[in-house]
Amino acid sequence: MTENPTTPVELGSPGVDSVTPSPISPNSDKAPLAPPNVPPKLPPRSNSASTKDSGDSVGKKLALRQNELYAWNSMNMHADILANTPIQLKERIEKLSSSEEFWARLLENYGPQYITDKIVEEIEQAVIAGVPSEVRPLLYLKIMQIRAHMDSTMYNGIFKKAKLAQWETTQPETEAYSEGLKEIMQVFQYCISEIAVPNTPDSSHRALKIVERVAHFLVELPELSNPEILAILFKVDALFNNLSKEEFCYKASRSLEDNTPQTFLHIVKQGIDLSSLFRNFLLSVIGLDMDEDFSIRVLDFVVFEGFDFLHRILTAVFEQKEKQILDLNGNELYSYIYSNEFLSDLHLATLEAALKIAPSFVKYENEYHLMSVNAISGNDSELTNLKETNEDLSLHLKDLKSKTESLSKTEAEIVTQLTEYTEKLKEAQEEKERLSKEEEELRAKYAQLTMNENLTNLVNANKDISNENAELEAQIAELEKQIATKSAKLKKVQK
Repeated sequence: MTENPTTPVELGSPGVDSVTPSPISPNSDKAPLAPPNVPPKLPPRSNSASTKDSGDSVGKKLALRQNELYAWNSMNMHADILANTPIQLKERIEKLSSSEEFWARLLENYGPQYITDKIVEEIEQAVIAGVPSEVRPLLYLKIMQIRAHMDSTMYNGIFKKAKLAQWETTQPETEAYSEGLKEIMQVFQYCISEIAVPNTPDSSHRALKIVERVAHFLVELPELSNPEILAILFKVDALFNNLSKEEFCYKASRSLEDNTPQTFLHIVKQGIDLSSLFRNFLLSVIGLDMDEDFSIRVLDFVVFEGFDFLHRILTAVFEQKEKQILDLNGNELYSYIYSNEFLSDLHLATLEAALKIAPSFVKYENEYHLMSVNAISGNDSELTNLKETNEDLSLHLKDLKSKTESLSKTEAEIVTQLTEYTEKLKEAQEEKERLSKEEEELRAKYAQLTMNENLTNLVNANKDISNENAELEAQIAELEKQIATKSAKLKKVQK
């Protein structure tokens, strides 16, 4: 099969997977496998129609391309070297109970001709309801097209070598490995690090975090041997490493832009970059920090429809959080989107909502490929203009942030001064009230003192008047006495 990831193609067509097997921009992780075909000039994003888009449901398109992807040579590098024992699924499928007729029929017939809109819809609803634990091992082996694994002798030999090498796993300090999980991760890391496989990335670039989280679920599944678990992990590892992270982020942004335009525009206006959120979600959605029932169903969907199914979940999350997002601005919005709270309440209802979302993956991939190929072929004027515009907007945003910080600082100073002035005003008012009260008391005392002084003066004046009256009365009495004497003498003279 010829792998040419640089040519825009239709979802669900032969040879198309849910990811780009080799990124084509100069800054991507891998080199292209073949010279790109130069496409026509990139059309405007607004109202641009998807090219070669069929009328199939998005679920069918993803399932078809995922089925095609699992057969690619790049997805089976380790299996070709390490697998030497065929996996016999037929007998194990026949042992399923009659109540699992739907799954038994799917396991027997699953392939490109079996995948229809109706079947995919039934599968999606069945995954929501829950895949029986005895079915899931067979389902993963069948859907991921794992036809062989290493025999027990080879496995045990590699395990002994891994133990002798004292290989350290990427086990988090806060999460203790079970013995089974520890053994699987030791063998897996030894295989990808010590066994040379051509055209595969170094172990340092591998998705050990997501692999160990998938392994955590696999070791709990019944009737799934360690060599079979290892074969599944090789597929998951290849699936993740073939994923173009740049394209994943681009499609996530475009899905939000098309399906939640108001929310997306509000976030963009705040100057918030969601790329880190998309990458963190990619690593954490199948994880120990999520609800286990939710995570295992997400893994089921990824096995069926690939990592593109995560775009539907992300869009559903942003739809559910629309009100909270629109109510926040600036740093508060950034802190909310990147907080644990934002992705903490994912549950089955989120998956049900995700199934109703149908992103235009054909259009997004065509846009991404056209931009990338234009850049490689030298027709990068559009990309240059976008970069220049981005730089201008970044500078403008930086200037606005600087002004905002300056205004925030000024506001803080004003608030501080206002607080100080308010405190001083309060103290002055209290002092005024105290002085007013003291004034009233002094006035009362003054009035009291003035009244007492007037009374004393009045008493003294009365005493003085009384003394003067007594003297006058004495003088009058003396005069009357003298008059009486003179009157007596006058009478004697007259006689």
